[in-house]
Formats: sequence, C-alpha cells, structure tokens
Amino acid sequence: MKLLKRCPICKHLNITNLTLQGTEYSCCNNCGLVFRNPFPEKNEDPNLFGDASDFYLREEINDEKIAKEIKANISRVELIRKHDILGSYKSVLDVGCGLGFFVKAAMEEGYEAFGMEISEKMVEFCKSRPNIPVYFCTYDEFNQKVNDLDKFDVITIFHTLEHIRNQKDFLLFANGTLSPGGLLVIEIPYIFGFESLLNGEKWEGLSPTHLFYHTPNSLQILLNENNFRVMEVSFSISNFYYNNCHSYVAKFFRDRRKIDPLAQIFTGTSMTVIAQKTEKTRKQILNRVKFKIYGNPLLNRVKFKIYDRRLKWDA
Repeated sequence: MKLLKRCPICKHLNITNLTLQGTEYSCCNNCGLVFRNPFPEKNEDPNLFGDASDFYLREEINDEKIAKEIKANISRVELIRKHDILGSYKSVLDVGCGLGFFVKAAMEEGYEAFGMEISEKMVEFCKSRPNIPVYFCTYDEFNQKVNDLDKFDVITIFHTLEHIRNQKDFLLFANGTLSPGGLLVIEIPYIFGFESLLNGEKWEGLSPTHLFYHTPNSLQILLNENNFRVMEVSFSISNFYYNNCHSYVAKFFRDRRKIDPLAQIFTGTSMTVIAQKTEKTRKQILNRVKFKIYGNPLLNRVKFKIYDRRLKWDA
C-alpha cells in the first residue's frame, strides 16, 4: 500500500482522511476527489481486482430479464444519439461490458457495437445469451486483439472507471482508440449525491473495490489533461442501482421517467459525463472551460457543507 500525501488528480496537498465502511480514504479539499489512501498496489489484493461475475450471475437470468435490461439501456444509447448531431457515429466499444445488455441495446438501435470484458464467465454469457461480439481482454491488451488502424466513434465505460488504478493510462488508450471527434461516455457512482448523504455509510454505492469517487470538477480536470473536452454532466439513478440495490428512491418511484428529472435537481446515485476527443492542448482547453457545480446550485452548497461535517466526524 502506498500512502498518498496529495490528490492524484489536482495535486493539491490539502486532503482530509476518512474511513468509509472500514476502508481508509482521503478527500481532496480542492477538487473534491475521494480516493483510497493508502492506495493499493497492483495485484496486492486479489479481491480488489477480481472477477465480478459471482455478483452479476448470482441469480438466474431468463429471457424476460434480458429483454428488460436491454430496454433499460436504451436511455444510454439515446445519450449518444443526442450528441451525434450529424449522424456520423457508427461504432461503439463498451469497456467493462458486464453481461452485454448495453451492447445489445446499441446493436438493436443500429450501431456496430462491441464489448470488452475481463471476466471469462461474463464473456461466455455475452456470447451465448445476448449474442454480442465481445473481446476477452483488459484495455491495455486490446490493441493486440484488433488492428491498430481500427477506430471507434464512441467508447462507453459504465461503472468501471472507479475500479481502474491508472486512469490516465485508460484515457490515453481511449484517446488512441477513438476516431477524431469521438465521444467518451463515463458513468460512475456519485458519492456527493442526495441518496449517499441520506444513507451515509449504508449507501450501496460504497465498496472497497472503488478506488476513486469523482466529482464534476475532479473528472473535468482529468479529462482536460488528457485531451478531452467535457460536453455534458448529468445525474441519474443508474440502471445498476435501480435494478440491483435496495435504493430507497427506486423503491418509492417505480417509473424511471419520474426519477431522473428529480436526480438532476437533487443529484442521484450516478454521474454521467460525456466528453469529446480533441486535438487541443491542455492549456487551450482549460482556457475555455468554466468550472461549475452541476445540478441545483443552492442544494449543492448545502450538500457540500453537510458532507464536510460528516467527513470530520468520520475522520
């Protein structure tokens, strides 16, 4: 384990130590990033980077559930279409595709979609049930599997980035794999969301396998430094928490169309960031970006104050 004395994203020295569900983290008081500290070294803990298939395949998945999951992922496909003004995006690569429901949804909506997954069991499921093309590899092994000249118009990564140790390496891979002007769609758990503040350490988005919990500012800094321009930040009750966890909000609102508008005001369990690959330098990008708090500005100020107090209590 390596003890970090500064924020790994903005390099700020002002960090607050805290404990969440028995796991030690630090919170940057500048960009808001929450990160494991001490930070685990590669292969130090096999459970940290292990196979997640036992969780996803813990119960029988019949055809009805597959159809339901594919339908739930259509909203993610619509996000891509929203930013594809010219209709030029054709190919999609989903990193950490899990059981392949998003890939199948994208295929049904007319995209040439592929998955990438490190779990052998989930790769076997993808090929047999949703019947999707999937690469069994890590992102740093991907170029050995495909032609270096092959590029994708869109790369998606849903609830996977928080598990990746070297996020700059991943963004370097994404930048090299995307076609010019391509989109990167990131969905991650949002630790400053209303439900996490309501539930505290009982929030089901907390996991020792999560190395990072980004804020809009920390993720924007990371993306800008790696030649991506942030186009949209939004909040939602993600498919993962809606379908798999005992979310109080999901129990109360059975209709997803009622939940997501509320999530924009109160900020939900997940944050989605859409960024575009750019050839501009970091300095040029930063000159054009105005950092801001997303969602309801007044409520965000209240939330950060509440969370600051809770961090001090837990430290």
